[in-house]
Amino acid sequence: MSPLPMSRAARPPCPSSVRDGRLAADQFDRLIVSLSTAGSRRSLVRLLTGLPVAGRLAGLLGEATPASARRQRHHQQRHHPDHHDRVHDEKKKKKKRKKKKPHSPSGSSPLPSTCAQTCAGCCMGETCVSATSTAACGANGAPCATCSGLQGSCFTGACHCDVCAGGCRYASVQAAVADPSGPTTITICAGTYTGNVSIDRGVTLIGAGDGAGVGSTVLQGTGSGSVVTATGAITVTMRALRITGGGAALGGGIHNDATLMLADCTVTGNNAGQGGGIYNDNGRTVQMTGCTVFANTSASEGGGIYNSGIFHIESSSITENVADLGGGIKNFGAFFPAQLTLTNTTVSGNRAREGGGIDTEFGTVTLNTSTLVENSASYSGGGLNNGVGTATLNDSTVELNSAVGPGGGIFSRSGTLTLNGSSVTKNTADRGGGIYGNGTITLDNSSLTDNRSHFGGGIFNDGGTVTLLDGSSVTGNQANNPPPPNGSGGGILNFGVVDPADGTISGNIPDQCVGPGTGCR
Repeated sequence: MSPLPMSRAARPPCPSSVRDGRLAADQFDRLIVSLSTAGSRRSLVRLLTGLPVAGRLAGLLGEATPASARRQRHHQQRHHPDHHDRVHDEKKKKKKRKKKKPHSPSGSSPLPSTCAQTCAGCCMGETCVSATSTAACGANGAPCATCSGLQGSCFTGACHCDVCAGGCRYASVQAAVADPSGPTTITICAGTYTGNVSIDRGVTLIGAGDGAGVGSTVLQGTGSGSVVTATGAITVTMRALRITGGGAALGGGIHNDATLMLADCTVTGNNAGQGGGIYNDNGRTVQMTGCTVFANTSASEGGGIYNSGIFHIESSSITENVADLGGGIKNFGAFFPAQLTLTNTTVSGNRAREGGGIDTEFGTVTLNTSTLVENSASYSGGGLNNGVGTATLNDSTVELNSAVGPGGGIFSRSGTLTLNGSSVTKNTADRGGGIYGNGTITLDNSSLTDNRSHFGGGIFNDGGTVTLLDGSSVTGNQANNPPPPNGSGGGILNFGVVDPADGTISGNIPDQCVGPGTGCR
């Protein structure tokens, strides 16, 4: 067992030799024994305090430093009877201080508004999305300020519908457009709105979509009169709407006597004497983009569209409409200049007596990168019927059209027909499977291939002029009837003038270019 440490009273007196700083050998040995049996640091420090070097050793061991004093006080406090109560009270004070919120300094900016505060009334399941434009719903361009979908534009400080079945400012489209102090941009929630609409002030109508089901905006006509009529020196814009159920003398779906802008719309299931779907009157202008004109009928002209003004169609579809003249489109310029332009547009599956796809008289038709396909005529011009007008096709296709009489692809009567970089292929007719004409026909870097007829498989030239330029070709066409005395004209049956120029007429059945006319080689 280790000997107990000596108390201060039992400690031997320090000899003079130690006080003088000199330790004899036996005294040094006794000091080492005492140090080794001190037991604890505190006992060791007490032993050393009697030595001349006690101050220095105590400093090194930390007994007399402020830090050691603090440790001693802390030890005494922890063992004091009131210590636990003081600690408990201090913890309660800290919790109270944490619960108190700091006050904002005077004049500081408020936190940014949330979507719910700046973008009220998103409809049709849309949500608020970020926006920073000063035109956004949030005041002064606050964030989260616009609705996510078609209703993304902001009106009177919020995204909302102006017209809906319940809870909106207007219950009908007519009420909204007829209000002279109403908005000029009118948003229409999804739903079916029955009743014809007459517009005489400049407005923009925005729907939820042009489909037939839930989530779309349908303007349903009464069956008597045009579904939409626009009149006056105004501009009317219609977007994302489905227009159906109209029946009128002019324009079953839309009768336009203004400036009309159509986008992302469907005009379907309407009928009229002229312009089953749309009637553009009195030299007015229509710009139509991304629309479908489908399954409309006319007892006379223009099953889908009747144009007697300026009509631009882009990225649209004119399909399965029916009329006597111009199943898809009738372009008529006897009273007003009629200019019809199609760009990136398809005219398909339309039917008429003349001009299954398009019928034009005294007007101008231009097709840019567009297609006439699978249209039919019970008499002439399965794809295009050009009567006393000008038709120009640029980088376009006339394919799989048919006519019982002349011009399966194109019939051009006393007019001007020009093809630039275009193709006429796989059309059928009694005469002129590809083209029948008695006016001026020019092919520039274009081709007629694989067309069929009884006479003039590729072209039936009935007294006009046909010119082939820049490598144009008439190849692979066929005339099925037995050759008459002058031949049947597998490539061209010519009763006028043919100028092959730098074109090619070859590979046709049963012959290439024949007939009483001039120019065939």
